[in-house]
Formats: sequence, structure tokens, C-alpha cells
Amino acid sequence: MALVLDIPFARLANRGNEIGKRCMKIGASGQVCGRETEGEGELCAVHGRWSDVEKQTGFPFPDDAMAVQEILARTTALVAMNIIFPEKAQVVIELCRLMMRNLRRM
Repeated sequence: MALVLDIPFARLANRGNEIGKRCMKIGASGQVCGRETEGEGELCAVHGRWSDVEKQTGFPFPDDAMAVQEILARTTALVAMNIIFPEKAQVVIELCRLMMRNLRRM
């Protein structure tokens, strides 16, 4: 004999309001952030702080390997177009190495 559960959808819809608004920022890997937003904003605190950096550089927030890869690809393009010096690119590469080490530990 099978057991049937009847769960009213209205109650499920209200559950999201208890938790709070969620950040809908889509990362480089295509995954939605899902962290709770800060205040009345549309983004979580992490993506809110990074938004100016992303506007100026085109670098996504480095929260996964795809984002770090995209940062490296954009840095390569900036060097190839003589927009930044290779020395500055080397700093970005070292930071990306550190980020990847940290991501593996998370």
C-alpha cells in the first residue's frame, strides 16, 4: 500500500519568505549563488562588494574554478592587447594560484 502526502503549495510558497531574499547572481560555472541578500539589495554581501570590480575589469567573483579560469583568460587578453604589463599579469596569476588552493580547501 502506497502512502500519499498532500502538501498545500501555498504553505511551500510562504517558506521562502521566512528565509529571506536570495542572491540570484549566476557564476562563471552557471551556478546560482543563493546566499541571502544584504538589506534591500539584489545581491549578497560578497557579490555586492565585488560588483564594482566586475564592472571595471570584467572579472567574475572567483568563487569557483571556472571563474578563476575566466580571470586568467581575460588577463591573457589584456597582456596581448598591451593594456596591462606582464608584471601586473604575473601578480594576477599568483593570486589565482592562491585562490585555487583556497577553493580546494573549501
